[in-house]
Amino acid sequence: MPAPERLAALRLQALGWQPFENNDYGLVLQGGEGLAIAWDRSLAAEELATAGYVAKRSRLVPETLLRAPHDHGVLLVRCGEGVEGQIWRAGALIASRWWAVLPGEDEWRLFLHAGAATPEELASPLPNRAEDVPLSNKPWTAVYGIDHSVDSRLVRLEKRALAAGALVLLVGVGAIARQEWDVWRQLQQRRADMAELRESAAVALKSRDQALAKMERVGKFAAVLNEPLPLEVLGHVNDMLGKSGVLLREFELTGNKLRLGLQLGPQISRAALVRDLQAGSWFQDVTEERQSAQGYAMLRMSLSGLRPGPAALTKSATATADTQPVTASPTEAQSTLRPAVPTTMPGTTATPVPVPAPPKPLPLPAGMASGPVPDKLPQSVFDSIGPSK
Repeated sequence: MPAPERLAALRLQALGWQPFENNDYGLVLQGGEGLAIAWDRSLAAEELATAGYVAKRSRLVPETLLRAPHDHGVLLVRCGEGVEGQIWRAGALIASRWWAVLPGEDEWRLFLHAGAATPEELASPLPNRAEDVPLSNKPWTAVYGIDHSVDSRLVRLEKRALAAGALVLLVGVGAIARQEWDVWRQLQQRRADMAELRESAAVALKSRDQALAKMERVGKFAAVLNEPLPLEVLGHVNDMLGKSGVLLREFELTGNKLRLGLQLGPQISRAALVRDLQAGSWFQDVTEERQSAQGYAMLRMSLSGLRPGPAALTKSATATADTQPVTASPTEAQSTLRPAVPTTMPGTTATPVPVPAPPKPLPLPAGMASGPVPDKLPQSVFDSIGPSK
């Protein structure tokens, strides 16, 4: 029979043995053998109460299991009260019987037959006295109760170990619960801090939004100030070309790039327009984009800054002043005339004009030398010339 099932089988056999009205048992497993010891539960409870003990809190161990075990043979052992007959086989108690006094010959023979004694043991005479066997404070083997409990030191240690384990588990659970409580409190504190931080951040975010809105407006103003103003460019174009008689048909300003579409009159030179536009030094790299037969010019140029420089303003003012009518005398008018520069017209050839050489100096009389005229004549010259008479 498997070891886990031996104790269950021994319990079933013990329950079938009812020597008292209210029975209690002590069960012992010895290898493949089992031992069941029964006593009167009610009588034991009365004896314990008389001695001042509570039966439910007391542990009953048969005296047989507290006496030192024997190896082999038949013994008659003296007990605290009465005597006990025992039959041992290979260190296992296989039969036991208690008497209040020494048993008679017939009772002894009956015990030996019931305990399966050997023929030699059956032929042995009845011991004339009981042997004294040392009494121990703990049973020499594990004692099991009928209620599946084990009344032994090992089992008590196991119970204590289980109790200690349960206590450790309880302490661990308590520590974990305390940690969970601390974490929950910290979480609540963090939530409160987050709520306070959100309130503070709301004010900061509002200030930030206001600052960003102001920065956006400032950026728009800065973008305007970082590019030439169209009205100012138009004014400068008018200053440069206002008296030339051209008509402004197209005006396109992109950053510092300017495109002008000009309607030209019959007497207006394109080269003069380019020269006048570049005279103020604000318009640079003036080039003609396309030319049409109807006297239309598309000019492209770049601006050398956000505003016209001082030189451009001065030339603009000068150009304006030059356009005012001035009355001059014939002599002054002749003095301002310049000789015409010979030019080559389309379809003609240039003919060089001879320029007369400068006149040679006249020869001086003998005894005179040419040279620079002194700033002051020497006094000897005046001494040699007398006063006129």
